[in-house]
Amino acid sequence: MGVVFAKTQKGHDEITSKAGGLTPRQRRVLIFVDGKRSVEELRGMLQADDLNTLSACSRKMVTSPSVP
Repeated sequence: MGVVFAKTQKGHDEITSKAGGLTPRQRRVLIFVDGKRSVEELRGMLQADDLNTLSACSRKMVTSPSVP
C-alpha cells in the first residue's frame, strides 16, 4: 500500500461549511479522500489531473498524507 491521504479537521469542517474557499474540483477530490484509499486507488477513481488537485488540497491543509 502506498501513500494515503486523510482529511484534517479543517478538511472535515470544509465538507460541512463550504467556507474554506476550495474550488469545486478541490472539494470533489476532498470528498473522495477517506484515510483508507491509497493515491493509486484514487487515481483510478478520479480524472488524471485531479491528483494535482490533491496536492493543492494538501497545501491548503485540508488533507494530510501518511504512509501506512
